[in-house]
Amino acid sequence: MTYEITRDGVTTPLVYGPFTDANGVGHPYNVLDLWTDEALAEIGVVRVAPTPEEVKAALGAYAMTARWLAEQGGIQFDGHVLPTNDKGQSYIAGAHQAAMADAGLTKRWQVGNDPIAFVTFSNDQLRALGLALNSLVQATFDTLDEVAPQIEDDTITTEAEVDAAFAAINRAFTS
Repeated sequence: MTYEITRDGVTTPLVYGPFTDANGVGHPYNVLDLWTDEALAEIGVVRVAPTPEEVKAALGAYAMTARWLAEQGGIQFDGHVLPTNDKGQSYIAGAHQAAMADAGLTKRWQVGNDPIAFVTFSNDQLRALGLALNSLVQATFDTLDEVAPQIEDDTITTEAEVDAAFAAINRAFTS
């Protein structure tokens, strides 16, 4: 949300930070979020609705964040939810690559929130885990690729609709 202030008949954008109103009284910036439109009008401030282009840009940014969160949200594998944050992806990719190079490789993997809960993954499981991670990441990009044009053509107009598009990924990979 942006704001404008009118002082001495001149209207200008209100920049972030403390400001002086049309009556010469200083205010902290948070009054813009706390006060009603009527109270703001009394001090010469009005809320400026975003343009359709600004709304689309914000929704596009929200969709990119939703994609990243879906990628980072974990993956259900062999009865365990494994982290897929950047560090988790690195571990999984490294294990997958090592399993491809050494057919006899197995790995002990700490799972869940219990620091002493470990499971042994076979070579085939490590390969499958790497492929599952790849599928998860690709699904997030595929979903963003479907959502972006729908934002542009006004088929998707709310954050809830973006969330719904990415919810299917969360259900598919963490259930």
